Amino acid sequence: MFSPYIVISNAVQPERPIILTTESIDWTGQLNADDTSHKIGIYKAITYANEMTLKGRFSGYGGYNVGSLGQAKMLLQLSDMRGMDGQPALTINGSKRQLFNFASPSQNSFLGMGQAEVTLTPEDIQQGFNFEIRAKVNGLSSIELIPFAKNNTVNLQSKWPSPSYFGSALPNQKYATKGFNASWSNPFLANENATLLKDCLTNQISDACGALNNNARGYGVKLINGIDAYQMLQRTIKYALLFLTITFCAFFLFETLQDLRIHPIQYTLRTNWLYPRLPIFKCRLCQLNCDFESSQDQEPSLKKLMVSALPEFELKHKALTQWSKNDVSHFYANSNQTIVSLGSLLLASHEGLGFDFNRQRLLQKLILFSA
Repeated sequence: MFSPYIVISNAVQPERPIILTTESIDWTGQLNADDTSHKIGIYKAITYANEMTLKGRFSGYGGYNVGSLGQAKMLLQLSDMRGMDGQPALTINGSKRQLFNFASPSQNSFLGMGQAEVTLTPEDIQQGFNFEIRAKVNGLSSIELIPFAKNNTVNLQSKWPSPSYFGSALPNQKYATKGFNASWSNPFLANENATLLKDCLTNQISDACGALNNNARGYGVKLINGIDAYQMLQRTIKYALLFLTITFCAFFLFETLQDLRIHPIQYTLRTNWLYPRLPIFKCRLCQLNCDFESSQDQEPSLKKLMVSALPEFELKHKALTQWSKNDVSHFYANSNQTIVSLGSLLLASHEGLGFDFNRQRLLQKLILFSA
């Protein structure tokens, strides 16, 4: 949204109108933001209704001559006039009240923006006047104000908790306890914009018009969602991929540096460590190639562990001394649904129960899966 300015038509040189910018302006706005009324697909659209009040002064133009100069109009421009809620009201010197009229498309400025205009009298132009403009502007997620006045102050307030400021100048003061209250004032930027405006409309310099349409020429604020569900989901997926990558890298380093052979399938199944479950893990005993024939002393200890781990197993009622190789083979063949405490197996391997495999072999033979 542009700061208001005056265009005086030139009867002698119609292509070179006279541009008058405000001497001072105080711009205040109350943004009533809402993200529940409209949606874009599955996303919530942040909309606002802005109640704007502009108070300022135009200096008198002593060179105004009705014979050589034509009609004078005050213009109020927006990038999209559909956002204007009703006709803006202009009050001159505290008493004279007029309504802005929306210009037809053929009368729109070649700045590429819609405009509302009001006709001024020669007396107003020659003497100068104080003015006040009240307007309601609706928009989507962001608003930008482009100042032209030498002395300008802009103040925007809203209860929206997550503002994001943009433009050529950041707020001089900003408060964001319950909403935000931001104030801008930059005379240098306003003077530069006024020069670009005159170059664009009077001298018809296309680069100046393009610079004014750039979002970096004013004061702006975006209304954003600080953290929404979609951002949290995206962050969760990124962390999950990070943990999976770290896990795979750790096992790869163990396999490379410690000469530990790990089957590729185990790389995928190890990811269950990322999801904590009950203290008792479901395990599958797959081909525990323990050498039962190397020592007869190993069999009783192994049998005790099997019986303690499988209270429902049918071989627990058989005398330990009667176990044969067929019994052991039958145990392995029917151990797919065995639920074993991983902690007890690791403890047993270190308490001298006579196993001929260490922790490394035990971890190689256990395939873990989630609940």
